[in-house]
Amino acid sequence: MTRKHLAAPLLLLIASCAAAASGCLPGGNGYLRARVGGALDLDIDWRNAELECEGSPRPDGSGIRVSFAGPLRSDGRRMRMVFGIGAATEGRSGRSLPTNLTVLLEGEQRLFTTRGGDRCTVDELDQERIGALGGPTRSYKVIARGFCFAPATALKGDERIVVSRFDFAGRTTFEDDVADLSTFPRATLEIKSGNARHQFNIWLAQTPEQQMQGLMYVSDLPTDEGMLFVQSKPREMGMWMKNTFIPLDMLFIDAKGRVMKIAANAEPHSLATISSGGPVSAVLELKGGEAARRGIRVGDRVSWSRRKSVAVL
Repeated sequence: MTRKHLAAPLLLLIASCAAAASGCLPGGNGYLRARVGGALDLDIDWRNAELECEGSPRPDGSGIRVSFAGPLRSDGRRMRMVFGIGAATEGRSGRSLPTNLTVLLEGEQRLFTTRGGDRCTVDELDQERIGALGGPTRSYKVIARGFCFAPATALKGDERIVVSRFDFAGRTTFEDDVADLSTFPRATLEIKSGNARHQFNIWLAQTPEQQMQGLMYVSDLPTDEGMLFVQSKPREMGMWMKNTFIPLDMLFIDAKGRVMKIAANAEPHSLATISSGGPVSAVLELKGGEAARRGIRVGDRVSWSRRKSVAVL
């Protein structure tokens, strides 16, 4: 990244962090410790109450970014350190992760940066879930330690600093881009079970983005509604219940339009994979227990229609 292109994302970062509330972690155990040499000679030991911290995925999705702002002086000056940790993913631990570092001296218009994403390293990274479970927004306590083996140079001038070691406990937040279900296509689906016919108003999850979201974050599902995950060609499918608040019945439908498997009352928030056990053309999700209540069983025939066209699976 050139100097010219560096300015805009940093301004956005400063603005977002300035809006954060004072104090780092709600448990009171946030901190940043670092040894800085060169143009600055500092032993940093910032504690939770005097520290602001914030974090998010990096803009290009290649890792996470964690920001720490130290005590605010009476003259409006303070230091901010921003770590860009490459290859870090949500909720997972890591070792030997390439890292870049930006140091801002707010109120002095001085900025130092390691020019490149591999001038520092995080030896060890851990993440612990904090705050409410579920929902499109998830926060983690991020614990890391590492060092820089190349200096951070001033954006203006020739000054250099070296951060020979650092360790911290801060936070990072991930937020899903959740589409409104009203944007999903709608259809009518019928299941023929013996002499009975059961009709449902369903959403169609057709695109990869729609299928990734599914019925996440839905707090209630009427008994006559559901969602159909349609495949362009039969394949083995695996489903899970991440960020799903209610129990669901999953009906796996084969290429001939027959129910080949029913996974009843799948557990909310479970990350266990529920496999189709063979190639299927679609998966239908209904309110938990609805298949048993209606007497729907393996072998029943499924069809659905949308915009006056009828397709039999």
